[in-house]
Parts: sequence; structure tokens; C-alpha cells
Amino acid sequence: MTFLELGIKVLESTQKSLTVAEIWEIAEKSGLTKEINSIGKTPWSTLGARLYVYIRDETNPIIGSIKIKGKALFYHKDYVKPIIDYTESDVVQKATDIHKMDLKEIELHPYLTYFLHTKLNVKSKTINASKTKKGGLINQHKWKHPDIVGIYFPSWQDEIKFLAQKIVINGVRFYSFEIKKELTISDLREKFFQAVSNSSWANEGYLVAEIIDDSPEFYEEFKRLSNSFGIGLIRLSTTDPSLSEILFPSKSKDDVDIKTMNNISKINLDFKNFLEDVKGKIDNPKYTMTLNKVSAVEELYRI
Repeated sequence: MTFLELGIKVLESTQKSLTVAEIWEIAEKSGLTKEINSIGKTPWSTLGARLYVYIRDETNPIIGSIKIKGKALFYHKDYVKPIIDYTESDVVQKATDIHKMDLKEIELHPYLTYFLHTKLNVKSKTINASKTKKGGLINQHKWKHPDIVGIYFPSWQDEIKFLAQKIVINGVRFYSFEIKKELTISDLREKFFQAVSNSSWANEGYLVAEIIDDSPEFYEEFKRLSNSFGIGLIRLSTTDPSLSEILFPSKSKDDVDIKTMNNISKINLDFKNFLEDVKGKIDNPKYTMTLNKVSAVEELYRI
């Protein structure tokens, strides 16, 4: 049984509008999940992605989606009509134009920013490729910097900060994130090594995507590559941001590559400003950095 077949079967049998988590819980209780060939750590995220792609791409999908009070609900059109009796103050959006769900890579940035802020306490900044200087050679600066950079500042007591300064330790850690809409076994190596190239300067590097191949072959290949090169993997959920997760942790490095950081700052103004902001924050904890806005979770829910 596929994830899509499981989702349709549960929605057909219950004849209710359900969240992805509710669909998976019902499937577990009925034993349907035993028929799924998956080794993923969070199969309900894969289920949500499969339902989302089906609704987006199918001409006449039998499954519909609606957002109520910030929650994405799926329903079977033969049994549930998307007519909601709520007050006008409630947030209710019908899936009138399902193709609007097909987000561009840049539109995934707020979801990663939210995840990094809420789960890892990492501040982030988008690095605009248009602000990268054009090289004299074709593709001279290709894969030089990631889509988003991140910074972590430890929450130390004043006496510890003072001691750390005296022994030249600040606890700051740099992150690099390469974002893709989708990762499949066929394009994994190309996108993986793009992340490797873009993150060589940072303490930790991640490849990030909304839709990720859930096959055993994909997971085995990513595990092999990750063990060799240290790149981690994050799955973003745009239907329920709280379900975004780290599938493979990045292999952390103690030191950053100062030479590479210097080279990137020479060619990209956003990266240069980011490093200046980090210096300003280290020197003065009250310094205000220019970072990505962290959206409220209600702003990120979508049908």
C-alpha cells in the first residue's frame, strides 16, 4: 500500500475532515501502517507530502484540503462537503486554487527560519544570489554560498561570558542551509554536493527540502554520503510547520574555514553584512542584527 492509498482509505472510511496526524493515528490503530514500506522516522510527514502533491497535480482529485483556525485538514469529496459553519472571525480558506500551493524555493525560507528559531535557537539570514559579484569566468562563483546562513549564540551567564572572552572562546556556531523544493534518488548526488560546496566554511551544513523521497534507496544513499561528508538533512512541512524536522543531523566541526568565509564576503554583500552583524553582536549583546523575520505559526499554515 502506498502513502496516498492509505490516506484515501482512512478519509473514505471515517468520512471526516482530518489532519495528517489524525489520519496516521487512525491508520496505526487499524493496522494499515503495517502495509507501508517505509523506513522514515516521521512517516506522517511523508503522508502529508503525498496528499499535498496529489491534490496539486491531479486534474480531478477525490481528496480536498481546507484550512481552519490554522490547521490543514484533508477530506474525501464523496463524503465531506467543504462547508464550514464558523463565525467570520475564524480563519477559513477553501482550496479554490490548489496550484497556489506549488511554492517556489524562496517561499520556503520563512518555514526554515521558523524551524531554526523554534527548534534550534538559531538566528538566520537569506543570502541573496543577486548580490553576488559576477565573475570573469562562466560559473566562477557557482555554489560559493548557501541560500540561508545561521548563527547560534550561547545563553551564558555574565561571569561565564567574561571568562570566555579572557580565554578567547565565544561559543558562536555558524550554520549553512541549501534549500530545494524536492529531493529524489535521481538528483540527490548533484544537490548533495552543492550543499557540500556551499557549507565548507560553517560549523554545520544542511540540505533542506519540502518533499523528500521516502524510499529505502534514498535513505541508504543519503546516510552513506552524510557519513562521508557530514551534511545533514531537514524536511520542511508547509502544511503544519510544527512537523518540520531533522532527518539526519549534520556532523559538527569545531572550527570554521576563515579563508573561505573571507572569500565569500568579498563576492556577496549579504554575507559580508552578516559577518559584520555577528561581530557587532559579539562585541555588544544589545546590538541589533539584520535577520530574517520569524513569522507567527498562523502565518505559515497553508492548505
